[in-house]
Amino acid sequence: MLVVQRVAQGVSAYDTAPGGSPASAAAAAQPADSRQLLDQVQGVVAGPAGASASDQATSRQVEAAFRARVWPADEGGFLDQRAQARAAYKTLLAAVGDWGPPDTIQQAMETWRFVQARSLIDVARSWVGDRDRFLDAARQAGLSTPDRLVVAWHADGGGTLSRRELDAEAAFLQEYRAAENRIDDLNPIERLGVLGGPEPRAVLASAAGLYAGGDLDGAAAAIDRAISLDTGAQGAGVVRLAAGVAVVSVLVAGFLLGLRRLRRWFPSLARS
Repeated sequence: MLVVQRVAQGVSAYDTAPGGSPASAAAAAQPADSRQLLDQVQGVVAGPAGASASDQATSRQVEAAFRARVWPADEGGFLDQRAQARAAYKTLLAAVGDWGPPDTIQQAMETWRFVQARSLIDVARSWVGDRDRFLDAARQAGLSTPDRLVVAWHADGGGTLSRRELDAEAAFLQEYRAAENRIDDLNPIERLGVLGGPEPRAVLASAAGLYAGGDLDGAAAAIDRAISLDTGAQGAGVVRLAAGVAVVSVLVAGFLLGLRRLRRWFPSLARS
């Protein structure tokens, strides 16, 4: 009964979200047939991501029954492709975690384009490995990552868009860590140089905040500004210190000159 309800509601057999998501337009446009029925039965029994050993055994029995009673023997090679693609899909879902399957791969599995699905899964698994390394490095740097990677992942599953986004965020992380290592605590001269304005580390912290909010361009600009402030702080402090010394010198010189004049005008002051 649950299988019939899922088919009638257009629920995808390859989605991992609670309750299931709608099937892709390509799959929904097709009338329910033995392919969708097998997908849905195995989805209810074991789920696309796998279940207990007992459920997996039941799932294999269901597939064997369909092989023996529904499809002709010459379809065996195609069903083998399906089994291999489903195993690769299960492995991918385990690797990607709660991000879930990308639309491109889910659609390929729903419409039984298993050769294409395997090719897409290979690309996706390579990307997921790079993603995991990036996320670990970002956490070690104390950065909160935006949802841009998740959006790109669901769009093309490790393809051009996902790769470009991952490369951009990895480049930001590299720049951020380099800036963090370069910008140290301010000495007294440097503090004088940034007096009245933001300190380099505060600006660098704002870069992390902009990145967490998804503004990569703004975050990169904030890093550049933090480095610029840090680079110029010493020189600005020296200039301000020199200006301050000059002002004090002028004041002292003016005071001494005034005192000398007072002594000329009032000789009694010179004897006191």
